[in-house]
Amino acid sequence: MEEERQNFSAKAEPFPWLLITQYKQEHNFSIGAHGDIIKTIPELRDKRIFDYNDGWLTVHDHNGYSIFNPATSESIQFPPLSFRPDQFVSFSNLSCPPGNPDSMLILFEKNASSFIFCRIGDRQWTEQPASGDLDYKDNDGDYLISPVWCRGKLYSRTRFSLKIVEIERLVHDQFVIRLLPLRIPKFLKFYRRYSDLKMMESDGEVFIVNVALREGEWRDGSYNLEPTAVEVRRLDFSRMEWERVDGVKDRAFFLANRCHFSCPAVEPLVEESHLYFFPPTSKSFYSFNLEDQTIHVSFPFSNLPTSKCFPTWVMPRFSGQTENDLVEGRKGTGEISKHVAIKEEKETGVEVEGRFCELPPDILFGISRRLVLHDYTSFRGVNRMSRLAVPPIQWTSIAWDRFEFNDPLPPWLVFPRNSICNFIDPLRGQRYPMKIADFSLEEFRICYSKDGWCVILRENSMFLWNSFSKKIIQLPDMLHNSDSVVNCCFSTSPESSDCILVLVCTENGIEFDIDYIFLEDREWLNFLAFNTGDGFCLTDSNTPVFYDGTFFFLGKEGNLGVFEDFEVFDVLQNPQCPCNSFCESYLLESEGKLLSVFVGTFGEWVRIFSLDTSEMAWIELQDIGKQTLYVSRFSSFSMTATTPDMRNKVHFPRFSGNNPVYYSLDSKRFHSHGTEDVLRGFYNTNELLLGAWVELKWY
Repeated sequence: MEEERQNFSAKAEPFPWLLITQYKQEHNFSIGAHGDIIKTIPELRDKRIFDYNDGWLTVHDHNGYSIFNPATSESIQFPPLSFRPDQFVSFSNLSCPPGNPDSMLILFEKNASSFIFCRIGDRQWTEQPASGDLDYKDNDGDYLISPVWCRGKLYSRTRFSLKIVEIERLVHDQFVIRLLPLRIPKFLKFYRRYSDLKMMESDGEVFIVNVALREGEWRDGSYNLEPTAVEVRRLDFSRMEWERVDGVKDRAFFLANRCHFSCPAVEPLVEESHLYFFPPTSKSFYSFNLEDQTIHVSFPFSNLPTSKCFPTWVMPRFSGQTENDLVEGRKGTGEISKHVAIKEEKETGVEVEGRFCELPPDILFGISRRLVLHDYTSFRGVNRMSRLAVPPIQWTSIAWDRFEFNDPLPPWLVFPRNSICNFIDPLRGQRYPMKIADFSLEEFRICYSKDGWCVILRENSMFLWNSFSKKIIQLPDMLHNSDSVVNCCFSTSPESSDCILVLVCTENGIEFDIDYIFLEDREWLNFLAFNTGDGFCLTDSNTPVFYDGTFFFLGKEGNLGVFEDFEVFDVLQNPQCPCNSFCESYLLESEGKLLSVFVGTFGEWVRIFSLDTSEMAWIELQDIGKQTLYVSRFSSFSMTATTPDMRNKVHFPRFSGNNPVYYSLDSKRFHSHGTEDVLRGFYNTNELLLGAWVELKWY
């Protein structure tokens, strides 16, 4: 055994490992080893993992508490500890690694009346009564969880009331609790069903990470939980406020049930501004890119246990090793830096113009008339002469006549980031940020898109926005809180006189209301639509569709509900769900027909159905002809393909590298645009989680 440990330690790379706990057996994986089993750890059998700090796991068994280093197999046992009947340990925390004279293991008692701690080498535990703000709990069942050390103090949050406390250790090991004037920030709930909330320290800062999860396909007696959104916020100590984070320079986050940490980012294996996590029941790990808001799912580990397992990330630390040592040890293993040196501007500040500017203005203008939208705007930005020769676009139907093409442009993807909307042209991989005029939108979501219009949701208010015409339609105050909105849609273009906007809201996930407004009347109306006991439950993976004068809803179980005459919500007995099990589902109209799209777990299969209204049955389609379908959680529609290679395809808000991903009904496979690659479903693709398809319409 000792020889095995020495060989293992000598060859191990200092990258985060994935520790898989399965009842009587533990396996250890390395993120850089493509899922290969590196080591079995018999020392962890029959032990419960409580926490992870600086390379050491805090574990508990019938012998009491101990700390264990999975890289070196070192173990330090603490003295036995007996609890009173009213005592229960909810969390633990190791103040610093062994070898530091200040290292101690602190146990968080659930009722927080005292702190129990023991230094390494002590023969018994010490219990100190807590002092300070002890009335931070809103109910008797509340308690402290997720303690993290930062700037010499402990920070923790309450389980239910989401309050934040600061715990300072004074002389003589006295602990003082202070209630901070802030809570865990409210995360908009309309896109989530379950929430995995983590509090962690990184580089001297405190962060809150929220991973929203939803129930996917039913397998092996349980639902696969799949991420639908990720938010990260940093505590601004000076203002005592939570700030949204859209990037973490030179750092990466690793999240697990009780063990979460940050580490230096060294590409290619650990990328900066990425979050790595392993949802329960999953055999693949996910990585979320904070900067471009995409999520990546790895190929499944083929050698994971077949039954349920509980993953934990750990960062191997060898004796005396520090974080700086880890960075030095990884130098030379990454790729060439992606940063490209930018040529310095001339000190004179004079714009240097090449031979391009010697072209006559009429030729420049003629070239511009043959460019598509984004190339036109880029062409204007080349230099002063191109701006003079090529006029800016006035977003009207008349101005569009200057372009010499009649076919509709393929839709773009739009997603929120910071206080602006970002547009992606999937076919060219180009991005265009656009600010919504006259609005400060620190917190907003795009919850629907149709006919070039987006429904923008912010705290307790919403408005409609056409990003190309720059038009904005303000709406009256909402009847429900914004975080209760599940999904929405409108019947026709918001500029038409008969446009109706419909919202589906729920405060408890059981009872669902429909709020609707005739845009001309400017007044919200309410209808209690249904509850889950009626055999219908909505999913946030699709949006309703206004079809044949009625709003149709595709339920979580694949059944249909209709909202008719603003008086009745009816759960239809037919059509029956055409699939036994599925992960994603979408509803849309195409050429006067109502279509549904069902997708298997990780894109294992895609099936398309058309509703036969005479028989009220789904008819499976093997071919959609010249149509191209664009599906996403916040908008789904069809368009007539402008080129033969775009026909008979389903486009998803996913990318393989910089290339958009689509499903071909001809090959029955996933492909990436512009390549000959055949993809294995959604594996190794990047999904734009909060992205919506938007049609390029300016009126």
